[in-house]
Amino acid sequence: MKQVFAVILVLGLASCGTPTDVETPTTETSESQEGVTSAEIPETTEQQNEQDSDAAIAPENDPEKLDIVGDVIETPEMGRLELIKILDVNETFTTGPFTITITKIGVTQFQPSDVVKPAVNGRDEVTLVSIGMKVENTSPDTLSIYPDQGTIVVGQEQQQANLLFSEQVGGSFIGEVIKEGTVAFVIDTSPEDVAGIKYVVSAPSNAQFMSVGEELTLEFEIP
Repeated sequence: MKQVFAVILVLGLASCGTPTDVETPTTETSESQEGVTSAEIPETTEQQNEQDSDAAIAPENDPEKLDIVGDVIETPEMGRLELIKILDVNETFTTGPFTITITKIGVTQFQPSDVVKPAVNGRDEVTLVSIGMKVENTSPDTLSIYPDQGTIVVGQEQQQANLLFSEQVGGSFIGEVIKEGTVAFVIDTSPEDVAGIKYVVSAPSNAQFMSVGEELTLEFEIP
């Protein structure tokens, strides 16, 4: 179950990350070998050093990443996921003191394993719509908003967020806090028929449960 959760999250967060800095190798090894001729250093050691250097600068190859249409992940524990559509959004929306930046929207065909089927009401195949986002409270006050309990409309189908497959990006924000993650929805509409979505987030509120912003209704076309 956690594997499915982790895979879905990658869709939303991939565009938010930055490359990890690569540290420059130190010269301790060279200094410790001072006075030793090249003939005394086995060729295999030199080759290994070159391989290690290449590995340090090579991009990470993550087998559990769905970021290109047609990417497939399949394991006995979770089942089979295939990315059918993905939309780069990177747009920011404001309600009261909160900003919500939608990073990516992914549409995935999911054939769950027997272990995961109970989480999708026993169905053999469903569509997952995953919305990656960054949520920020720009106020020093403690306020609440719940994009991870939002609603989407796809055609004539309306669904609530699936809390099991979603990361907690809502709740109480104690001052100027940022939360990042993905909100996932299980729908019956086939992934090829998802031409767009309407995503609704309730208005934020304060400690007295008074609204401090407006309800957000966001619409996206997914070609």
